[in-house]
Amino acid sequence: MKDREPLSYPARLAHAKWLERGRAGEGRLVAVEKDLAGVNESGARLVGARFERCSFDGGALQMSNLDEIELVECRGEKGTLARNRMYNATIVDCVFLEMAMWRLRCVDARIERSTFLCCMLEEACIVGSELTDTKLTGSNLRFVQLDRSRLLRCDLSTADLTGATAKDTHFEGCDLRGALGAELVGATFTDCLRD
Repeated sequence: MKDREPLSYPARLAHAKWLERGRAGEGRLVAVEKDLAGVNESGARLVGARFERCSFDGGALQMSNLDEIELVECRGEKGTLARNRMYNATIVDCVFLEMAMWRLRCVDARIERSTFLCCMLEEACIVGSELTDTKLTGSNLRFVQLDRSRLLRCDLSTADLTGATAKDTHFEGCDLRGALGAELVGATFTDCLRD
């Protein structure tokens, strides 16, 4: 990571003006190799921002509007991304370890080749989303809403899905072995591994 500091006020202001102009011209917040470890960026409005190869280790980005955000090759360990709004988000090739992500609202999102190992996603809303080749191993998914989503080749082994809903959700080629509460009434399963 190259620099370690909060997102600058000028960068956030330029991004806000970019949004006001209908996303035209310069000003979009694009952070590359930014070290946000231990930094608190809570309450931010980062609609349409892009983060590449950034670190969120021990940092806090919560209660923020992150609609249409792009997270590419980012990582986070023991930080928090809780209570964020992330409609139409794109999360690709990211690794999150033991992150607090409870009550995350991730609607109509695209999540690919990412890892959420032992993360706390309790009461998250992951509705109408597509998850492909994603690992949620050992994560707390209690009372998560997965309705109208599609999970393709995802690993949910040993995850806690107690109280989760998955109405009109399709699981294909997923590993659900050892997952608690993996009944998921209303879901369909094709070629999945289950106990």
